[in-house]
This record gives sequence, C-alpha cells and structure tokens, in this order.
Amino acid sequence: MVREPSIKVQAQWTVLEQFDLNEFSKQKTVVPEAEDIEGGMFGTLEYYDESYDRVSVKKSRPLQRCDNRMFYYVTTTDDEVIFCVFFLFVCM
Repeated sequence: MVREPSIKVQAQWTVLEQFDLNEFSKQKTVVPEAEDIEGGMFGTLEYYDESYDRVSVKKSRPLQRCDNRMFYYVTTTDDEVIFCVFFLFVCM
C-alpha cells in the first residue's frame, strides 16, 4: 500500500528542523495536578485510560464503543462556535 502525503513538500521550502521518528516515542508529558475551579460546576470528566497513550503499530489496541453516552449532534449551521468564527471573519 502506498500512502500519499497530506502535504506535498515544495522544492523551494527551507528546512528549519528535522526530527527522527524514534525520538517522538521517547517523549514524556508531565500532567499537572488537577485543581477545582471555585464558584461553579462545569461538567464532569471520566477516567482516562493512559494505556491509549502508548498505542503504536506494534502495540495496537482496539477502540471500545461507549453505549452509555449521550451524543448531541449539532449541524454546522447551529454550532455557536463556528458561527462566531464566521462572524469575526466576515466583519474583519
């Protein structure tokens, strides 16, 4: 299978920096300690399974369906964020 790049590299582009893909696997993320926000309730977060952070081609892990969730399907015409971005873009 031949994979096409999502961006075609142009000959006139200047190389700023190169990364070895193996270096990315050595990267660590420091997660700060969570703190409560005073004065309100802003929803809930469920447990995050950190084993998904270590998924690779060699260590694949199938996704699991969440049947006990409610999904709200909002069209782009009803999405308030997209409307605000569009309004700001048009008014500039």
